[in-house]
Amino acid sequence: RSRLVKVIVVRSTFHYGLPSTADQDKYLAFQKIVNEMRNERGVVSNPVSFSSSDILRILGQQQSGANYEDVRIWLERMVATTVRSKGTVYLAKRRVWAQDTFHVFDRVKTMGSELENGRIAEQNYVWMSSWQLENINENYVLPIDFDTYRKLKNNISKALVPLLQQWLYASRHDGRFEKRYDDLCSLLDLKQQKYRSDLLKQHAAM
Repeated sequence: RSRLVKVIVVRSTFHYGLPSTADQDKYLAFQKIVNEMRNERGVVSNPVSFSSSDILRILGQQQSGANYEDVRIWLERMVATTVRSKGTVYLAKRRVWAQDTFHVFDRVKTMGSELENGRIAEQNYVWMSSWQLENINENYVLPIDFDTYRKLKNNISKALVPLLQQWLYASRHDGRFEKRYDDLCSLLDLKQQKYRSDLLKQHAAM
């Protein structure tokens, strides 16, 4: 009997680098906007339009030029980021596990850029990848308490949130789950500690 090996690899261009927890903050704020749209309209379609001030308001950040620039760079990084899935991304409508390579966002038009009709964009426009759009409209999403998430200050804690959501959901019938320490360090890009005292310090930082 063959066993399905699940693999997910995230890559980005050298110029933009890999997404950070600050990018995760903005992505979850974006998902909050999308979820509100789905609740209001019943269905979400491309492109999704929103202002940079909406993202900053949700994150509780100042409406400054530097923060607006951060949102623009985040959008461009999401287009540049690719995900290679081998049995980790589920396509709810088709009820299959994706065996594919795709972008997080297929396309963006940032505020201030020129649109096809020659007008200047007064908002940001995002064309989500088909798998995201499919799962959102099928309500196949893991809810995250964003108000609680915002209270987290440590990057390790923030990085653990979406991982814990998946692991807890997958093991909900068992009531528990286990992860090897070396696997956890690999996922979170942490240095493996040899001594118990250092391990306890690392654990406290989470």
